[in-house]
Amino acid sequence: MLLALPAGAMAHGKDHGWNKSRWDARAVIKPVAAGEDANGRAFLRQRPGKATVVLRVGKLDPDARYAARVQAGCDPAGAAVLALPDLYTDERGVARRWLTVPTGAGVNVAQSTYSVNLLAYDAAGAATASVACGEIDAPSGKAAARVRPSIDGGTVRGTVLAKQDGGLLRVEIHLKGLAPGSTHAQHIHIGSCREQGGIVVPFPDAVAGADGQYHAIHTIAAAGANVVRGGYYYNIHEAASPTVGGGIACGDLRSKGWRGHGSWWFHPGWWGL
Repeated sequence: MLLALPAGAMAHGKDHGWNKSRWDARAVIKPVAAGEDANGRAFLRQRPGKATVVLRVGKLDPDARYAARVQAGCDPAGAAVLALPDLYTDERGVARRWLTVPTGAGVNVAQSTYSVNLLAYDAAGAATASVACGEIDAPSGKAAARVRPSIDGGTVRGTVLAKQDGGLLRVEIHLKGLAPGSTHAQHIHIGSCREQGGIVVPFPDAVAGADGQYHAIHTIAAAGANVVRGGYYYNIHEAASPTVGGGIACGDLRSKGWRGHGSWWFHPGWWGL
């Protein structure tokens, strides 16, 4: 089964816009069963309620079906957190997937406690034998947002830097263009500036200086959301708490994770063109 080449894909991934995007995590897939030499890679991006997975594994049995899942560890008995559609290999034993699937509320598959596991089906139709597996590597605990006006004639701009370290979230905020001495509610929300959701991380109100600037560092213990993995945004409002009012400036938090997924995805030989 061969998926259609994504629209506008270039011959080499380094030239394609999607290849320049950030992925939250990746896994290097290696054989785990005796006599197997399957290998490949997977890249993952988690957003609220959905995960995008791009995966390519070679040196599998030709014209075969495999189960694929994200689970705890590479042991076949590891608890599954996300079941992917079955993988079907071509005549060369290569399987590929690029898909976005729903995930449960609060689920984040793009973290280092999980693995991407491929399992073979036995004669009874049960997927129990792990063929190849790769531990997920999520190297970045950081994200950044470029804050821009979200209202006509708005002047507020700046940057937000976030760093997650276990249960601690450290957020550095730098803004300019506020009314001197003004006070504004500010939060991190789930979603994006275009698809706005509820508050997940509240901050003390921002109080602008005489020059209209605001600079602060906030450290929050046991933050309820891992906001550096994508799917969150910073919003500053027109009024102080609890009135709050509408947003005046906004910025999507973008993970500083893996960049692209390499030319292995788009290379014509890889697609069998």
